[in-house]
Amino acid sequence: MKQFFIILTLLFFAFSGIVKLVETYIHIDKTTYDWIFLSNLYYFFLTLLLFIISQIGLKSKNHKIFIKTLGVSIILRLLFTLTFISIALIINNLDRIQFITANILLYFIYMAFEIKFLAFNLRHDSAQGQNVENINK
Repeated sequence: MKQFFIILTLLFFAFSGIVKLVETYIHIDKTTYDWIFLSNLYYFFLTLLLFIISQIGLKSKNHKIFIKTLGVSIILRLLFTLTFISIALIINNLDRIQFITANILLYFIYMAFEIKFLAFNLRHDSAQGQNVENINK
């Protein structure tokens, strides 16, 4: 969990720097830049929350609970993302194409990052299960 949080924080700062570079060289509107930065912060906390929920399912002995918590976290991520994008576009006059493109990229990158860490934990559990089965034979 600690390693996940450290790497997630580094990912957040890397994307913040990338957004600042893009804002400087492509000249994004200041309001759109602020909302893209806010989106990055939003995905950081959303990924952290949903990873904790998935970890609870992963630690349970029943694999069906993990599958359910993973499915719920994916659906929640999608619903929260669509709600966030909708609210941001309704409240402000943003450059829609840039804002939506940035949010879709952030959505997939943060989701892939979370799944990478969950898959690493599953591989570790799977290897332990195979060792136990080999010992029992």
